[in-house]
Amino acid sequence: MLIREKILDLFFPRQCLGCNKDNELVCSDCLKKIKINPDISNSYFVTDYTDGVWVISDFNDPLLQKIIYHFKYRFVRELGLSLEIILEQYLTRLILNQALPKIDLVVPMPISKKRLLFRGFNQADMLAATVARQADINFENNILIRKNREPQVGNDALERRQNIKNVFSLIDAQAVKGKRVLVIDDVLTTGSTIDELSRVLKQAGAKRVWALVIAKN
Repeated sequence: MLIREKILDLFFPRQCLGCNKDNELVCSDCLKKIKINPDISNSYFVTDYTDGVWVISDFNDPLLQKIIYHFKYRFVRELGLSLEIILEQYLTRLILNQALPKIDLVVPMPISKKRLLFRGFNQADMLAATVARQADINFENNILIRKNREPQVGNDALERRQNIKNVFSLIDAQAVKGKRVLVIDDVLTTGSTIDELSRVLKQAGAKRVWALVIAKN
């Protein structure tokens, strides 16, 4: 356990973010209330470079918003387990409906070294590992580099596109050449970040690129 996590245990009470029930950060009853998009086709769209993006839920859901906020910005890694359950439920639905295409490689949306040192983990890394394990797909979390840029929070669509341009690079282009890649992330806003990463992956030779995100803001 990291030192910051021990400190959080002291100052962040173990109460459900939804109902304040003791000893659980998110109780099973509250987790079930988070609405997962029921229609796969209506939660799927394409971007300029991304062949398709699946959106599992709505960021406006109050509990989901709290989970993601405390997971990313309060460094409560245990909350990743709740997001993994949501991911597994949706992924099962994709598989049962034969809506998941052939995927060769799962990668997390990378974060910069500065952000990784500050946070201590990449939240997308944890989620991507869950998807790869459940779907039995190869997983790579060390083939992409992300330059440090100012956070995108508060930027409009044009500012996001400009800020994210050329922020990604590949350590090993051969790892994606000819591959069908699935990118995993937590929140999608305008889609500019996913689209830029897809552009870089395809430029390096990726055959197709899809993305799966927990929520759309």
